[in-house]
Amino acid sequence: MSYYSERDNLPTPTRKRKLYYRHFSALGGRILDIGCSTGNFLQHCPERIIGIDIDEDALKLARSRGLTCARADITDGLPFAVASFHAVSCDSVVEHIADPLFLLREIHRILMPGGSVVVITPDIYRVGHRFWRDYTHRHPFCIESIKRLAYDAGFREASVRRYSLNYLRGVSRYSRTWRTGRQPIWWALEDLIGLVVASNIIMVARK
Repeated sequence: MSYYSERDNLPTPTRKRKLYYRHFSALGGRILDIGCSTGNFLQHCPERIIGIDIDEDALKLARSRGLTCARADITDGLPFAVASFHAVSCDSVVEHIADPLFLLREIHRILMPGGSVVVITPDIYRVGHRFWRDYTHRHPFCIESIKRLAYDAGFREASVRRYSLNYLRGVSRYSRTWRTGRQPIWWALEDLIGLVVASNIIMVARK
């Protein structure tokens, strides 16, 4: 398991696929995946995506799949030049970092003008005390705080929304949420009565 990434549970490959095709597939240029772990995101476009992680065991698995990745401790900064990437993926990383603002400023630095970062993190209002079950979690976020983080880091615009994975309805619900960007009203009612077991927020911020 990557130090910076959430546990690779069953829906992770599906989530990485939807993340790529919804937010990155139409983009040109280089893409950086921060906290790439074993490469479930990298595999969707290995010729354009490179990954970094601190977990050497996970990186060995990614390299064995023919993916491009490197070991890096992002608390020391991102080892790339200014304006090196068109887009950045940052899935389940910011909540593990002691200084999330420093990380977002580093992402802003390495993005080309007009470039974007997609950040995914648990929604503390939805997960509550369950957030602290992972002892590596450092910073909880909500919609308001993650958006403020982006603006304080220098991004000129940021959009944030919630999404949830309901295990009672499985991948079909999850897939539809990502494909349409909307949840039917009965999904909201399910959330209200407590059927949702995982809930996150996703932010797209542009330089």
